[in-house]
Amino acid sequence: EMLTTLADQFDYAIIHLPSVSFTSSFMEPLRDLHATIDLHLVVINPDTACYSILDAQGESVSQLSKIKLLANKFYSTSEVSSDFSFYMKKIWGETLISNPIHFDEALAEATANLQTVGCYSPGSLAAAEFKTLALWSIAALSCDEGSYA
Repeated sequence: EMLTTLADQFDYAIIHLPSVSFTSSFMEPLRDLHATIDLHLVVINPDTACYSILDAQGESVSQLSKIKLLANKFYSTSEVSSDFSFYMKKIWGETLISNPIHFDEALAEATANLQTVGCYSPGSLAAAEFKTLALWSIAALSCDEGSYA
């Protein structure tokens, strides 16, 4: 009901949900939600823990066609981060958004100052990457209305 009301008033609505599990007990509510949304971003970290979870629950994740995986806390100087990002891209292909969000101290500082990173540090890498993500999201929703709607 909330999404219907929002759709009447706004072109886009972003809803932040707590971490979800793709286990069988959560799949039915996820399918119901998935039927009403246009795009579902799942934030992952390019590390062994996320790789293990995705490996174990990958079939369930693949059943939800509107899901896109967004790598967060990418450390460009870390071989492990780079290796897992490469491997996840190989496995998940187009499901993984090609532009990860790098680790940037400006994001932690902005949060500590109760501001968005775009306001707190507009010249930071994080601000640029979030802007890129926003533009990518709008483009994906605009170009592919048939596949996301």
